[in-house]
Amino acid sequence: MLRKRKHHLKNKVKYTECREPMQEDKQPRSPLLRRIKQVQEYVRERNISKKAVTLAVAVLVLAGLVGVKYREDGTLLPTSSGVGKKELPIYCVQTEEPKIALTFDDGPSSQCTGRLLDGLQKRDVKATFFLIGKNAKENPELVKRLDEEGHLIGNHTYNHVEITRLSDEEAKKELMDTDEVICSITGKHVE
Repeated sequence: MLRKRKHHLKNKVKYTECREPMQEDKQPRSPLLRRIKQVQEYVRERNISKKAVTLAVAVLVLAGLVGVKYREDGTLLPTSSGVGKKELPIYCVQTEEPKIALTFDDGPSSQCTGRLLDGLQKRDVKATFFLIGKNAKENPELVKRLDEEGHLIGNHTYNHVEITRLSDEEAKKELMDTDEVICSITGKHVE
């Protein structure tokens, strides 16, 4: 509930909006806020670091911005599978414990990917990297490092094209060329 709070500062009066603290026994109405509260309790019980909590909250906020849907009971609503003739991507998966999947697109970048990998390694975090074929070809040492450090590598086309605007042959070439580059570096095809 928002209310105005009056502050007296050396003959000046300043009004600010503030939120009254939520009563402990009162559950938030919003499924997203209920889920955030569940995550907070989980984090508190397991003594998880503040950095990890900040990352988790950021991901939940981003999930809300991209339209992750929740059921009335607060559980995540899967948004995968076909709707009509259109296949939708998987935005969420129901799990026993709260989990976060980190993905990075358009790499590898000679300016950013190395530093990003250093940070992930320091925190013992694995992620999925969707690589552009021409970037992978220019940065084979980073592709090799991604693989050696146990990150999942995905195919993001060779030239970062909008694949739905290509013919089937052109789309296949984009994906196959990228797979060929990645396989020549790691010895593995993209799954």
